[in-house]
Amino acid sequence: MGYRNNLFEVVQDSSVTTLLVDMDKTLTENGRAYPGVPEIMERIINSGVQVFVVSNSTFTSEGLLKNLAERNLEHQKHFTDTFSVGEVLRDFFASSALQNKKVLTVFNVLDKRIFPTKGNIEVLNIGFDANLLRRRLNEFNPDYIYIGTPYPDRASPLPLSEICQNFGEHIELLSSAGKPLLSGFKDTNFFENGRYITLQGDILKEIAKLNPAASIKTFGKPDTDIFTVLSRKYPEVKYHKESVMMVGDNPETDLIFARNLGIGYTHVLTSTGLSGKKANYIIPLVSGKENSASDYPALFNLLKDNTFCRS
Repeated sequence: MGYRNNLFEVVQDSSVTTLLVDMDKTLTENGRAYPGVPEIMERIINSGVQVFVVSNSTFTSEGLLKNLAERNLEHQKHFTDTFSVGEVLRDFFASSALQNKKVLTVFNVLDKRIFPTKGNIEVLNIGFDANLLRRRLNEFNPDYIYIGTPYPDRASPLPLSEICQNFGEHIELLSSAGKPLLSGFKDTNFFENGRYITLQGDILKEIAKLNPAASIKTFGKPDTDIFTVLSRKYPEVKYHKESVMMVGDNPETDLIFARNLGIGYTHVLTSTGLSGKKANYIIPLVSGKENSASDYPALFNLLKDNTFCRS
C-alpha cells in the first residue's frame, strides 16, 4: 500500500493492465470532469492500459457515453468502454426469466432503453402518484416492481431530510406489496450542491425497516453483475484478475466491489471517500492536481494497517 500523487503513478508503479474506474466523484462532479482528469486518462490509455468506466448509473451504455462526452471525456481517447447498471438491467429485463411477466415501475426511469423494445414483458410506469400506485398494484397485479430514480430529473433532486414527507405513502405501499422489488443500486445519502438527496437506496432502506422480509434485488456495485456483463465482452479481464485494479471514491460500493471480485483497489480522496477504509493505493484526485499526502495524515495512518492489499 502506498500514497501516489495521481492515477498514472499507480499504473507505472504496478503490473496493472486494466483499470475499472468509477465515474461520479472519481472522474467527475457536478456534471464535469475534475481539472486534469482528461489529460491523465489520455496518458493512461496511450500507455496501453485498458480503462473501463463502471458506474452505478441506470443509464445504458448509449446514455452513459453521452453523459461522459458532456463532461469532456471521450470514448477511446480517455477510456476504452463503459459498463453501467443500466446495461445490467437491460440484460435482466430481456432475459427468459421475465418472459411474459408484468413490471410496474415507480418514480423516474431515466433511460427507458433498459426495457426491451419487443414484447417479452409488459411495463407500466406510474411515476410519483401514490394513489395511482395503490390502484395499479391491484389492477395491474405486477410480477415485479422496479423502483426508479426518486426525483423528477437531474436538475430537481429531492432532499433526504424530506423522504417521509415526499415518499412515506409510497414506502408503506411498496413494503406491503408482497412483490419482488428491483432497483438499480443500494447507494444512499448522496451529497450534491450542499445537501443530501434521496436515492433509490434510501427508499429501499426505509422499505426494509418496515418489512425486513421484503424481497429486494439491486444490480449495482458492490454486487458484481456489472463485471459479469463486462467480462462477457472482454473475457480476458476475467482470466487475469491479478492485473485488474478498481479505482473509486466510495468504500461502501467501490471497495467492497473490488473485494468481492478479488482485485486491487485505489482509493480517491474526494468528498465521499474520507472514511479511511483499506486500499492498495491512495491518491488525492485521479489527476493529482489538488492536495497531497500531508493533507490527510490521519487517513494515511488508518490505511497503513492494510489487510486487503495483495502481496
